[in-house]
Amino acid sequence: METSVAVGWTCSVICLVFTLRCAFAFAKNEPGYFLALTVYAAQWGVLIVYYSTNDLTKLKEFLPALSGYLSAIVGSLIYRIKLDKDTHIKHHIFQRESLFAWLLLTLTLPEALKLPLNIFPAITTEEMEKYQASIEIIVTLLLTTIGYYSLFLAIKKACIVKSLANIVSFCLLIYWVLELSYTIRWFFYSTAMNSFFLYSFAIIKLVTTFLFIPSILISIPSFKKSSFIDKVFEFLHIKGE
Repeated sequence: METSVAVGWTCSVICLVFTLRCAFAFAKNEPGYFLALTVYAAQWGVLIVYYSTNDLTKLKEFLPALSGYLSAIVGSLIYRIKLDKDTHIKHHIFQRESLFAWLLLTLTLPEALKLPLNIFPAITTEEMEKYQASIEIIVTLLLTTIGYYSLFLAIKKACIVKSLANIVSFCLLIYWVLELSYTIRWFFYSTAMNSFFLYSFAIIKLVTTFLFIPSILISIPSFKKSSFIDKVFEFLHIKGE
């Protein structure tokens, strides 16, 4: 594994471990937040598989697309938890939540839309592969964009520190711009992810995760009242005096 790819893989692992440890350390008495954080950790697991293939000459659309879908679910879960707590009302399913559920079917589009082309012998295999790749890119951009938007709504709703919410929102924007830039670059040039994108993604992963998780947990009273050193002890599973 090349150094730059190894960095991306390592950062995804760190994000996964950090998310799960925070779930167990700070949200163990909050089932809703615990579930949301474990789903958030799952999308990092999907990206670990992405970097583990050692072949970045292909975009492997289904993996980032699935990661985007999981992010959409995470944002929806967090938004609902905070809304229910604020209003003390169990809300019905929102329209966008129904949409998020059905969006998983978009992963079938590349193959499903390719089937009619098989009846046209004039279409070459190369042309069909380009057509399929185009659909895959559209699906990925759709799911990742909705995923970031869902996380943005969640952070605006759940984070009680507005300045922190704005910083996390800006990080999500940078992350999305990187995703968009790389996807467009791959579409036109079909080249492997270069070192710039690998290192940029690695950095923004860490920054976003290490800010996003605390901004969600800060609405939990026990987390809010604890000092920084107490949080570190709890995270490391060390009992203070």
